[in-house]
Amino acid sequence: MLMETYKDISTDRALEIVYELENFYTGVRDDLWSDCGPPYEIDKAFHLHIINTRLYAAFSENTFGRFLHHSPFWSAQPPPSDIQVRCGDHVKKLRDHGIPVTYENLWAPPTRGKCEGNPYSCDACHCEL
Repeated sequence: MLMETYKDISTDRALEIVYELENFYTGVRDDLWSDCGPPYEIDKAFHLHIINTRLYAAFSENTFGRFLHHSPFWSAQPPPSDIQVRCGDHVKKLRDHGIPVTYENLWAPPTRGKCEGNPYSCDACHCEL
């Protein structure tokens, strides 16, 4: 589905993104971060997971014990100024927790300001959970 929705994503890249989405979910489940969504590339897979609401609701309840809500960057207020401090160390937190991060390039640190003018051109923003 990633390749059909995002024409610039190859099969190999889609597998990398889904692999790191699983790591993101592990971080949420294990409370490594509270209100930081995934980085932009991983967020693409997150959005596609959410749109199958029944499947996602069951997954969310089984994995997190609750429905994991998500506010995409374009529906929230501009990113807070401390987003880099709060959300810029996903990889370190995962590795410190014993979770291998294979595709570190997908975990680009969040930026602030890039999305404010045109949210659809954002390529390194984080969404809020």
